[in-house]
Amino acid sequence: MSKRRILQSLSVACSAASLISCAPVKDGAVKLAKNTENIVGCQSFSDDFYDELYRFPLDQKEFPSTRELSEALDQTMRDGRLKDLSEADRLRLRDLVSEIYSILSEDVPLLAEKSGEATITVLSAIELGDRTTPEKVEIQDKLKEKLAELDAFTSDLKKAGALACTPAPTPTPGNSATPAPGSVATPTPTPTPAPVPATDTLFERWKATRHPVVYGALKTISVAYQSCSAGLSKALDSDTPSLKGISIVGTHSDGVGSKREISSLDQLISSQPYLQSYVKPVNGTNCFDVRANPMIYDYGGKPYTTSDQESTFNLFKNAGSGTSVLGIDCSAYVYVSLASAGFKVKASGRLKAIGASGISSSMYANPEGNGLTCLQHASFETTSSLK
Repeated sequence: MSKRRILQSLSVACSAASLISCAPVKDGAVKLAKNTENIVGCQSFSDDFYDELYRFPLDQKEFPSTRELSEALDQTMRDGRLKDLSEADRLRLRDLVSEIYSILSEDVPLLAEKSGEATITVLSAIELGDRTTPEKVEIQDKLKEKLAELDAFTSDLKKAGALACTPAPTPTPGNSATPAPGSVATPTPTPTPAPVPATDTLFERWKATRHPVVYGALKTISVAYQSCSAGLSKALDSDTPSLKGISIVGTHSDGVGSKREISSLDQLISSQPYLQSYVKPVNGTNCFDVRANPMIYDYGGKPYTTSDQESTFNLFKNAGSGTSVLGIDCSAYVYVSLASAGFKVKASGRLKAIGASGISSSMYANPEGNGLTCLQHASFETTSSLK
């Protein structure tokens, strides 16, 4: 066969069989493979693997295909940390990781899209343990089975002395006493209240003297209204008059919940107890005039979250499906309060700010069955008024 015919044949073969190996592996697949190889066999594999997946929608990048990841893993494991394993063991690890990724990328079609907000919401719900639909139950069961297989196999390799884990230390998020506008850091969980310091900020005093969940709620309210006085104000109750200056402008695309916007800023401020008495601190370097851009409730709103390493919430930047005026809704507000106090809602795994995106009100209806294992179901009558 002539050289030209050979080249033509190769070109046709590459076009028809690009799913095999002719197409170059994407950079995203290579990076994911290298980072995944570093965490295989580590106790926090599931946590760290999800963190790697979050990077794609956060960076608005397309997820690699299962084939691309498998090929990248094959090469990475031959040259990297796992190069001394036997061929059979490397292939087994590659296949198990690829199968876990396949469940996420193929059984959850949304992950193949490039929509950052929607993808983060779905991925975060899966990580938390969302089982609110039969389809999600099936995905959770598949993932549990494959993760158990991977854990058992890597445990056997460790016992045989063929695999060791030396993961990089995970940065511990700090607990800033004075949060930046709209920001709340998730602190390291503290099992018992600390003694009241001799010289302390109000946040520190709350943390030392209040129940952790109350402390988290007070901190979240203070950030939301850019004033600690909001946390000291009289609590809203059923006798509090309804707010004015807010209009319903439609229904969300999923048919659940109304869209709300501010129709009259003056009316909203005059009827909102926390804003009526608000005075912008003269020396409050990190505070802005929240009356010019106040939050209101709107179903679907989630605070923008940074990476797991920083673990902060921005209550004034909406990363959910709410309208542009809002950064948070009921389920996200509960999560931020818990997270600000250092509480995990999952029995295992690290506390992640990004988890706020994955918790829906339907998950709170049966928390123990949807990954929120530290919460218990609260019974109430359907005729009860939420207010």
